[in-house]
Amino acid sequence: RPHRDSARPWLHLLQFTVPSNHDDPPDPPDRHGCQPQVARRLAATITPSSELEEQLVALLTELADGGSFLVVKEEGEVTPAEAASILGVTRQYVDRLLEDGVLSCRRLPSSSHRRILVADVVALKRKQERMRAGREKIAGLLGED
Repeated sequence: RPHRDSARPWLHLLQFTVPSNHDDPPDPPDRHGCQPQVARRLAATITPSSELEEQLVALLTELADGGSFLVVKEEGEVTPAEAASILGVTRQYVDRLLEDGVLSCRRLPSSSHRRILVADVVALKRKQERMRAGREKIAGLLGED
């Protein structure tokens, strides 16, 4: 089952993969145990030549700036609460999306618990982002900032 802590071993590795060439004391670890200074140095060592490398640099930069991320397989499944976290909405809103057929789910055998395909959640997230960008573009054209 995908979980926020699934990225922690990789984040822990980040602390030791880039040797420090600075005399400055290292940044204290953040809530994930990662040192922002290390993430920033590691991002600086990558010259993006592919989409994957561009995404990795963006991820490391976000991490260095105090952000967080969730790593899940697209063919995996998440709970409604985890889907809500990915979408940036409440679990109750995800329940409504399930009821309205916007998202589909399966019920676990002999249980009321539901699982949603990560690919469906990611597709909805991308659709929401495209719609938001379109609204912002229209608002910009109309002069409504």
